[in-house]
Amino acid sequence: MRIKEGQNAKDFTVKDVFGKTISLSDYKGRKVLLSFFAFASCNFCNLRVHRLMEHYDSYKAKGMDVIAFFEASTEDIMKYVGKQKPPFPIIPDRDKEIYNLYGVESKWSSFFGLVPKMFSLDYFRALRKGFMTRSDMFHANMRRAPAEILIGSDYTIHKAYYGKNLADHLHFDEIDYFSLDKMMQ
Repeated sequence: MRIKEGQNAKDFTVKDVFGKTISLSDYKGRKVLLSFFAFASCNFCNLRVHRLMEHYDSYKAKGMDVIAFFEASTEDIMKYVGKQKPPFPIIPDRDKEIYNLYGVESKWSSFFGLVPKMFSLDYFRALRKGFMTRSDMFHANMRRAPAEILIGSDYTIHKAYYGKNLADHLHFDEIDYFSLDKMMQ
């Protein structure tokens, strides 16, 4: 079941791709963006991670952290996403424990909604950056839609955005505003 704005964030304790223990409760008092992605070689997912990395120093300076999840193995994440060396935790959630905790859906419309995006500017940007969907996509959940959850420093969900397809994410203007807004502390 999807979470709603105004609810308290649901705590979790997991290991990132380097074996470091990550608990949401460790971030209490800071804002957090939880980003949920599909499979590790997804070109749209890797482009989004790249863009989050471009914004990350600014977010961190404003008191906001990023935690990213992939429905993938540590090995696949390191092979694809890990090449970028993200400065924020990347969590393998092959068993979908945290995806289920936050109501991140898997539906066929996510896959079919992607077809028009295959000719979009973002698709060509991803290819230009070297993010090409690889063979692991045949073992991946192509129906997984991304989700992004903005959590305030008070542990309240301020925005729960559930994408319609692999390329549908929360707009950066909204994330930027959230990172700046003192009212959302």
